[in-house]
Amino acid sequence: MVLLVLASSIHQFLFARSLTDYVEQLAVAGKTLINQDVGFTDLEKRMQQLPNFSQPLTDYSMSYQDGKTLEVRACSEWVSPIPLVSVSRVVCEKALAR
Repeated sequence: MVLLVLASSIHQFLFARSLTDYVEQLAVAGKTLINQDVGFTDLEKRMQQLPNFSQPLTDYSMSYQDGKTLEVRACSEWVSPIPLVSVSRVVCEKALAR
């Protein structure tokens, strides 16, 4: 049982890490588009054309702070890949690009 919980915990950590990487990529891509004089309203349309995360995002927001910093937040539901450990959790990550 301990091995099953350990495997599930490792999977959750890797899921959170991949969500962090995805959100950081969105933030850098968005900031690059802003630097190319794309307006913030057009930015949201272009960001929807980027590749999706492996799981559906349950919450997604993007804000432009202080005229320099783009903040991207995203959440997705993690589900344990092991049927005996039936656990799910919403994982949220945030990234900033300046």
